[in-house]
Formats: sequence, structure tokens, C-alpha cells
Amino acid sequence: MINEAKKYLKSIAELLRDHGIHGLAQTLDNLYARAEQDPDQFIDDVKRLFGGMGTLNDIVLSKNGKPLLQENDRLEGLRDKLYTVCSSYKYKS
Repeated sequence: MINEAKKYLKSIAELLRDHGIHGLAQTLDNLYARAEQDPDQFIDDVKRLFGGMGTLNDIVLSKNGKPLLQENDRLEGLRDKLYTVCSSYKYKS
């Protein structure tokens, strides 16, 4: 399950980076790098990306002020999959 979450996290980071959202992409890269060290903490940290203002849920990809429909659909699908995987994770401790 951790590997599946890492896969979605990496895909989201790449998509964000491709559209100039480097800060959040770097945050996702950092989480990805720590996933194996403490899987329970990794899942908690990923879940935090979905709560509150200014989080992963608030990202809308655009170009010249116009939303990118296909890219946003892809982002939404990846976010949904990541959240679902993390929500069904069984904690070890």
C-alpha cells in the first residue's frame, strides 16, 4: 500500500512541476523520500496535504488564466487515488 501511495505522490509531483508549482512538488518529493523510514508517519503527513486552505485540494492548473481541463482531470484522479489509498491504510502501531 505504501508503494501505491508513493506512485501517486510521485505522479502528482511531476504534474505540478510540469506546470510550475515547484514548492509543493518539492514537498511531495520530500515525503516520497521518507516513506519507507516511517510508513505510519508518511501516511499521516500525506493526509495532512488534503486538509485546510492552501492545500493540495486547492490546486488548479492553468495557463494564461485559463484552467487546463485535461490536466486538472488527471490531477483530480491522482488526488482521489492517493487519498483513497491513504484512507484505507492499516497502521502498524
